[in-house]
Amino acid sequence: MTDNQEEPVITQKEEINEISTDKEEEEKVEKKVVEEDSSTDEEDKVKCRFYRKELPEIGDLVIGRITQVNEAGCYLELFEYDACDAFLPFTQLTKNRIKKGSMKSYVKEGRQEIVEVIRVDEKSKSCDVSRKIVKKEDGLESLAHFINAKKVHAIMRATARLLNCSVLSLYEEWGWDLYDSFTSAYNAFLIAAECAEEVFPKIDISEEHKAAVLQVLGQRMKIKPKKIRADFALCVTSIEGVDLIKEALLTAKNKVNVGEWTVEFKLLASPNYKVEVVTHKRNEGTKKLEEALEIIKGIIKAHGQKFSLKAAPRLVGDQNEPDVDELREQQKQRE
Repeated sequence: MTDNQEEPVITQKEEINEISTDKEEEEKVEKKVVEEDSSTDEEDKVKCRFYRKELPEIGDLVIGRITQVNEAGCYLELFEYDACDAFLPFTQLTKNRIKKGSMKSYVKEGRQEIVEVIRVDEKSKSCDVSRKIVKKEDGLESLAHFINAKKVHAIMRATARLLNCSVLSLYEEWGWDLYDSFTSAYNAFLIAAECAEEVFPKIDISEEHKAAVLQVLGQRMKIKPKKIRADFALCVTSIEGVDLIKEALLTAKNKVNVGEWTVEFKLLASPNYKVEVVTHKRNEGTKKLEEALEIIKGIIKAHGQKFSLKAAPRLVGDQNEPDVDELREQQKQRE
């Protein structure tokens, strides 16, 4: 697959007709992919499959682009397997009846499809696939996996260019080991961008390659900080009400805002308040808010007034942003 190809946009009419890639995500991926070099030698260096196995296995979900359509079915090239040829037979297209001669109204050249492998020919390095047996939930999972694998591939390509070597050689030396040692190579790169020493000691990689991939990660793995928020109410009926609330909030703020931390308190509409923090460290940020809430609660209740938690600390904004702390914890449990 070349860099200027688009990410898959799935528009099937059956079980997975609602599956499509996030447009903003597609644009981010495509912007990160470096431009193709026009020379044949350079193209050969960056041309490579995504995974260690050369061909998909029966039952695998794969994503391919339709290159040819005839009345017997259609041919696809599979992005993840170095444009491996796949054939989608007429009978595996849909569960609905198709009138003779109407094949091209269901599929079009250039469209991307999520399909399941039903036969593999090792000799010709091709396979037969089915579209009608793909379930929506499985298709979504496969699509997410593909998007992350393509991001990994883009990083490997950029690293290969820096080192003036082939992508395949990098995959064979250490790239595919990331898939074996971590939940995915993409997760490994996310962790490496924050803490390289938690990733590279687990694989056999030279200092030269390590420096190159870290340079690429520094340019591409820009993880947005997360906003964590909690809501609470302060019901103070005593004469010292305003001063008591100020004391509670300022005390909490001064105790939790140490080092890199900046926890903010804001009045929503009396008696409701919110406390929030923006950080890359979700777990620690949550603990900071919990600590602040406990300080406020202690001061308010010590004066016989009422504190109530309306909403516990939670992420706000984009829930799909990767959480490196969680990935690191998952990796520790995996080991």
